[in-house]
Amino acid sequence: MRIKSWIVAPVLFSAIGCGVNSSVKVTNNAINSNANAQTYAFDSNEPPSIKTLVVPANAGWVKTGVEIDNRRKFMIRADGDWSTGKENCPPIGCTTHDQKNIVPEAGSGALIAIVGTEKFFVGDRYIFENGPLAGELLLSINDLPNAFADNKGSVEVTIWYSP
Repeated sequence: MRIKSWIVAPVLFSAIGCGVNSSVKVTNNAINSNANAQTYAFDSNEPPSIKTLVVPANAGWVKTGVEIDNRRKFMIRADGDWSTGKENCPPIGCTTHDQKNIVPEAGSGALIAIVGTEKFFVGDRYIFENGPLAGELLLSINDLPNAFADNKGSVEVTIWYSP
């Protein structure tokens, strides 16, 4: 049986605040430093599942319905602007950091996620391939815990994940 490689999206990474080298190309776990964009592939006989949802800034944790385990690959892309009540921010977050935020090392207003008990920075692009995460993927704005009432706006999130 031949396994197909599904290229889901050529995505350009923002070089500001997301810690990703924009000159790296990843295809089937191989790195090619000559590329200007990131291409992500799922090796499967079936195309990846795609889910698009809106994550409101004032909602706290938003359930995605996507279950993650150590065999499932996924990619997240987020677009839009939202506000923590203080300043408008893109999904990569603002330049301000607050050590009391849910994910202190990420900028205020950044898109963050939790799977199980693991909280992490997502930003405007995130790629995950096989790791110790297990549970439902939840998304939120990086803000002080339980301080979402004054937040405004939303980001649109698309999640590609292996079947």
